[in-house]
Amino acid sequence: MQRQVVIHFLQKHRYVELDKLTSMFAKVSSIHLGKRGCWHPSRVSTRQLGAMLKWLRSLLGYGLGLCFMASLMVSTSMAATITDLYQTHVDGKQSPAVWQQQAMRAVLLKLVGDPALLQSDAMKAELKRSRDYIQQFEQVQWHGETMLKVSLDEAKITQLLQQQQIKMWGAQRPDVLIWLVEKTGDTPQFIINSEHPLRLALQREAAHYGLSLQFPLYDVEEQSMLSSEAAWQSDAAAIANVSSRYQSPEVILLKLDVVQNNQGISQFRLTSQQLASLAAGDGSVASSLPPAFSTNQQWFAEDNLGLATSFAQDLLKQLAPKYAVQLAVQGVALQRIELKIDGLQSLSDVVQLERMLTAMLTVKQVKLLAFRHTTAHYAVDLTASAADFTNALALERRLQAVSATEQLPVSAGVQPDDELGAEEAALESMLSGAEADTPAPMTAPTTAQAQGHNEPNTAITALHYRYLGQ
Repeated sequence: MQRQVVIHFLQKHRYVELDKLTSMFAKVSSIHLGKRGCWHPSRVSTRQLGAMLKWLRSLLGYGLGLCFMASLMVSTSMAATITDLYQTHVDGKQSPAVWQQQAMRAVLLKLVGDPALLQSDAMKAELKRSRDYIQQFEQVQWHGETMLKVSLDEAKITQLLQQQQIKMWGAQRPDVLIWLVEKTGDTPQFIINSEHPLRLALQREAAHYGLSLQFPLYDVEEQSMLSSEAAWQSDAAAIANVSSRYQSPEVILLKLDVVQNNQGISQFRLTSQQLASLAAGDGSVASSLPPAFSTNQQWFAEDNLGLATSFAQDLLKQLAPKYAVQLAVQGVALQRIELKIDGLQSLSDVVQLERMLTAMLTVKQVKLLAFRHTTAHYAVDLTASAADFTNALALERRLQAVSATEQLPVSAGVQPDDELGAEEAALESMLSGAEADTPAPMTAPTTAQAQGHNEPNTAITALHYRYLGQ
């Protein structure tokens, strides 16, 4: 199967390596699946393949991102990964004690959602020690203003929330599809221009609060399915129908107009209506009821930025409890699950899958147990509950649940004849950068291990998903 490789340079490092990277992947493009489901390069030796993967990891350490694609396609993820979750911008003209507390409060708010969770005596005490959480800061231009860009220590912040037993929302955030329509005269119009003041304000505040907003194309096909008049009239059925192409887990209609307050002063009004979710976590239909809006909120302000700030604050407060997870004490795995993934057709599929899993907030460790006929078996140690893990997986459109979660006896994991063979072990070694060896089948921890603080409990949950590709 021929693969196309698209390389994104996230930072300006090692441009001289581009020719070497391109030539190596030209060889990998010919990799195909053998009879036993293990990869056999037709023009690259196993030693060369392993060296290449390790070399790619060294590039990743220098800030290079690699994206593997089966063809040129739009991203299929229903979630975005917020890369600056532990960064924020504050006014540096204030005293250090003031801007340091503001920075820490802003980062914590992105993680917990509700400002009320920061009002305990313990959290107030830590906010006064915000200097201890600051990693670095620099003066930058941000939206035309001179600000301090402040980075906080991710490990310390995470440990604080774990100690205080406060649920935490990780870097994976659901895409929120925003339909924008305004009425300045008799006829409503979609806000299509990306430079519209409200749209710019929404993007600014979304970045500040760690939200991922997605805007429709408003192309001919969409406007034939949903007119601006129907959107202004809150036609839930039409909005649900046209929004299905984006598969966003959250869909919101925003309506902008100008009204007069009690003093006769004109002000902007923003009305928000959120479409009720009709799908279960695994993508199946959860309700036979017709589409409807579940929330209806309004904000008033003198400018678009004021509206966008209020909207973003309320949206963060609403979504955080839905997606936040309760993490175990640092270094402890709450549960070990067996994860079966079928539909893996190439090496790039496995690399993408393992990178996705290891980046999840709910995952402590991922280990490949076996690989047969495009199906991989993993042992996954979790830092949160299995329910939180499956909720996070539901945001990944690349994965589709095949069967419901089932409890297995501790001895019912991967059987001996399903253990990694030499070739599969070599593949795992290449992916992990470790020495090639044959791992033991998944078994229950010993009594001594079970009593330790770093081992998951002995209950093993089996989950089965299908990899749908890019």
